[in-house]
Amino acid sequence: MTLPKIYVYPVWAKGDVRGVADPTVGVEYTPGEVYGEACAQGGVVLNHHISSNLDWLRFDLGLTSTRGHDKYRAYYPDGYELVAGTPAEEGKR
Repeated sequence: MTLPKIYVYPVWAKGDVRGVADPTVGVEYTPGEVYGEACAQGGVVLNHHISSNLDWLRFDLGLTSTRGHDKYRAYYPDGYELVAGTPAEEGKR
């Protein structure tokens, strides 16, 4: 059985020129921070977080920890696979 995927990826990071506010999630960024999302295969954002760097983002969104997995299990109760990157990036591997 192939498990559905949850994609964990950065959306914004230090040096990004898009500004400091993201109206889609209602948060503001401080330069140097990394904002990322964990997104279900169908495009639903299951989790998001602002972290101090990419390694912490991966931890905070559950890629290298158990954080957030309660949200992921609630959405995919029969199991899931966490993947680093976006669906488009995965197709290039």
